[in-house]
Amino acid sequence: MQVIIKGKNFHVSDGVKTYAEEKVAHTNRIFPEAVHRADVVFVQERNPRVKDHFSCEVIIPIEHGGLVRASASAPDPHSALDEVIPKVETQLRKIKGKTMDRHHASARDAIRSGNGPLAPIPVGGLAGTGTILPEIVRRKRFTSEVMNEEQASIRMDILGYDFFLFVSTESGKASVLYRRKNNDLGLIELD
Repeated sequence: MQVIIKGKNFHVSDGVKTYAEEKVAHTNRIFPEAVHRADVVFVQERNPRVKDHFSCEVIIPIEHGGLVRASASAPDPHSALDEVIPKVETQLRKIKGKTMDRHHASARDAIRSGNGPLAPIPVGGLAGTGTILPEIVRRKRFTSEVMNEEQASIRMDILGYDFFLFVSTESGKASVLYRRKNNDLGLIELD
């Protein structure tokens, strides 16, 4: 696992770098097949009124899309890192659990519906073959928010979604921002 360590308003010493590399690399045991890189950013606040002068943010891109991001503040960089690591591990376990549940559930559902690996392959298309099509099992309603693309991107990352529906401030129309396989973003705008 590649660990990139940066400092803002703070020179990261070799001791802090070594400690951070060990702690962050240890999180790789949770989801090694999807995590290959981690960015660690230490920031020192120069404001004397701020009690916890050091903050640490860990950002881990997940291979098939998604992002783990967590931050914490403390009086020293070691403590800030110690506080952020459990948050990162919790998020990684959650993502791994969702990935594994989704994989196992889809195989189980395919076998139950007759579309599994042992089911006969229908000839002549779906219509009239008796193939079971997926049904809508959940509906959600929410009020749309007016924002620009950058705000939608930030909101999508904070929520951990792969897509985000919003009303564009530029066009005034519904738009969908989505994460592509290479971790870039795509935008769908309605006419």
